[in-house]
Amino acid sequence: MVCTLTLKLSFCEHVERLLSVCSQRLYLLSQLRKQNLSDKCVGIVYDAIVLSKVLYALSAWGGYISQSLKDRIDACFRKAHRWRLTSTQYEFDNLLYDMDSRLFARCKWEGHCLHHMLLPRQSSSQMVLRSRGHSFDVPRVTYETTKRSFLMRCLYREKSVLFGQGCRTDE
Repeated sequence: MVCTLTLKLSFCEHVERLLSVCSQRLYLLSQLRKQNLSDKCVGIVYDAIVLSKVLYALSAWGGYISQSLKDRIDACFRKAHRWRLTSTQYEFDNLLYDMDSRLFARCKWEGHCLHHMLLPRQSSSQMVLRSRGHSFDVPRVTYETTKRSFLMRCLYREKSVLFGQGCRTDE
């Protein structure tokens, strides 16, 4: 699947195409269910042809979509659960959090292709009051678009967890 960006750097078209493909595949799965395919097999096929579409490059585009688009994706997940095509009730924000966490954990490895984008903590004479969940500098962010990027979400999220602001931040 190709990620589609508009001229205004929006992923609306990408999500629209994603939802269209997922709806077609939900119909296909409902037809397989009518042919007496077992719940377990339908769930495996759902994960393979629907969930995988949503998860593909999720960390790259997931932070940039609006809440209304997230709600539409969640509605698709609820429909699949209601139609008994999956036994798991997925939520977009939880999937994004999990995928970001996995990718960020891999980025910490020096051989990862994104590792060079992480700035090592500068040693300074200032006293560090609290430790972070990572050993990287957290750059100052002024633009909303930058805040929504994968690395900034992860760097600030791990910082906010340690400062007692909860597990996730709404950027």
